[in-house]
Amino acid sequence: MLPGRTGKQCRERWLNHLGDGIKKGHWSEDEDRLITTMRLAIGNQWCKVSRLNYIKIIIDMNDN
Repeated sequence: MLPGRTGKQCRERWLNHLGDGIKKGHWSEDEDRLITTMRLAIGNQWCKVSRLNYIKIIIDMNDN
């Protein structure tokens, strides 16, 4: 663990910024279209939008 950091802070940094699965780049056209569609359907309730996007990612992973 890092001095001055809690285990929770280290874990959150890994999950949100450093993990191997984190995509750091431009949105693909499909991702952009998906988020735009969900935002139009749900509105500015970004918690719900992100939850639906997460569910779609899991479904896509299971389909392959």
